Amino acid sequence: EHAQDFLDFDVPRKMVFTKKNENTYEHAEHVHYACDGMNAVGTQMHIDDTAIQLHILGSFNATNAAAAASACRAVGIDLRTIKKGLESVRALPGRLERIDEGQAFTIIVDYAFEPVALRTLYDTVRVIEPQRIIHVLGATGGGRDAARRRENGVIAGENADIVIVTDEDPYDDDPVAIMRAVADGAASCGKKERDTLFLIEDRAQAIAKAVQLARAQDLVLITGKGCEQAIAVKNGAHIPWDDRRVAREAVKDIL
Repeated sequence: EHAQDFLDFDVPRKMVFTKKNENTYEHAEHVHYACDGMNAVGTQMHIDDTAIQLHILGSFNATNAAAAASACRAVGIDLRTIKKGLESVRALPGRLERIDEGQAFTIIVDYAFEPVALRTLYDTVRVIEPQRIIHVLGATGGGRDAARRRENGVIAGENADIVIVTDEDPYDDDPVAIMRAVADGAASCGKKERDTLFLIEDRAQAIAKAVQLARAQDLVLITGKGCEQAIAVKNGAHIPWDDRRVAREAVKDIL
């Protein structure tokens, strides 16, 4: 949207990254990229004529990789070295981060906390082709957009086989009321309480429930906090927390 504003700067060298075969901007060097799709390993892409296998999921990560490649190219790093660097990245904390303790199912922790991000997440994880999806989610208090609570529940209800609604960051709001709004959204899609819909306020217990319910080839999604290190509660207090640590502990308890 604002690319031309930046390209109007009076600098000796200008570089942009664009989708393959686009040469949109005059007087600028172009790095062309294409997202070729996703596989069990991650995301396949091209930068110019070089094939690159990212070990992270998401077409948006192909765009991020192209941006990084452009910055590297601008300081003289060759594409072979760029490819090696991009292919060495194995995880971004809290962003489509896999939790692997040797279990027979997949666990992914992701920061997605609002409707657009949740829909993008579901579009991304379908490449895994899970037998079932078990989704642990909540919504934030503290004056955040209350309308998205129900919408988040609807998205989970439409896409997951089992929805587990839990606490997230209630701040000074009533955590149970927040959870009920999310659960109502999931219920509107046909989810039934104590069958395909569970309300568990304790987030650790909610994650443990998801892990206990998971079978081989299932996908457990834990969203809303990513790699955040605390839960925000009333009176400005923060409880130390890490979804990834809790998920690992839950898996170890069943192995």
